[in-house]
Amino acid sequence: MNDLTLLPLAISGILLIWVSILTFFYLKAVRHYQKLTAGITKENLMKVLEEHFSRVEDLEQATNMIKKDIEGIKREDLTHIQRVGLIRFNPFDDTGGNQSFALALLNDQGNGVVISSLHSRETTRIYGKPVKNFSESGFEFSAEEKQAIESAKREI
Repeated sequence: MNDLTLLPLAISGILLIWVSILTFFYLKAVRHYQKLTAGITKENLMKVLEEHFSRVEDLEQATNMIKKDIEGIKREDLTHIQRVGLIRFNPFDDTGGNQSFALALLNDQGNGVVISSLHSRETTRIYGKPVKNFSESGFEFSAEEKQAIESAKREI
């Protein structure tokens, strides 16, 4: 046999393989479609699709609401106390133990308050000073108050 008589056989063989592959994928798609639409009539199919799209829209709305809530929580979270620094010390020679303290209560941006307690044998005095951006805001800080703020700044 010469090459010209084999050419139609080769082309027929390639076409047969190609048709077989296409048939396989077609039957696979038909089976998948039949599984999806099992027990559904044409009228029911429209209802099912409408319900599906309605649920998708509801889920999109719920997702958008959740996103907005999360963004609000993140913004609000920046204003909550997140950094705490506590320094205990003894400011007077005539008392024992570290009964005095400086407590810094700050948000993530370094705003808040530093509370100091000075304890002596006769009295205990408590002071509060505002803190802005981890710095003094109208009142000079003692060394212990500065330490408490630095401790709170390093906390996170």
